[in-house]
Amino acid sequence: MFEGVDGLLWEKMRPPGAPKTGESKVAEVIRLTQEPPPHAATHWTLRAMAKKVGLAASTVRSIWKSHGLAPHRWRQFKLSNDPEFVKKLNDVVGLYVSPPAHAVAHSGASGRLIRSIRPPLAIRLEA
Repeated sequence: MFEGVDGLLWEKMRPPGAPKTGESKVAEVIRLTQEPPPHAATHWTLRAMAKKVGLAASTVRSIWKSHGLAPHRWRQFKLSNDPEFVKKLNDVVGLYVSPPAHAVAHSGASGRLIRSIRPPLAIRLEA
C-alpha cells in the first residue's frame, strides 16, 4: 500500500516463491533411483540421493512420490559371491527340471512337519 502503483506492479511481476525443479534434474533422480547406489547399501536413501544430485531431501521425496518410486520397498535378487555358485545353481535347478526316478527329497530344516508332494498328506513328528 505504501509503494503505490510501483509496489503493485512489482508484486504482479514478482517471481514465485520456490523455483521449479528442472526436468533434467527430475530425469536424473529417476534414472539414478533405478540404478544401484555407489555406496555399500541395498537401496538409495533420501539423503544419499539428495547429496548426489544436489537437491534437498524434501525435493527428492516429492519426485519419488509423484512418480510412485519407493526404493526401500524394492526386492532385488542378489547374486552370490561364491565362486562355486554357478555349479551349485545348475545342480539345484537340474534337480527341479529333471528329478531322478524314485528320488526322495530330504531337508535339514528345523521344522517338525514333513510334507509329501500331495498337500493333504502331512505328518507331524512327535519328539
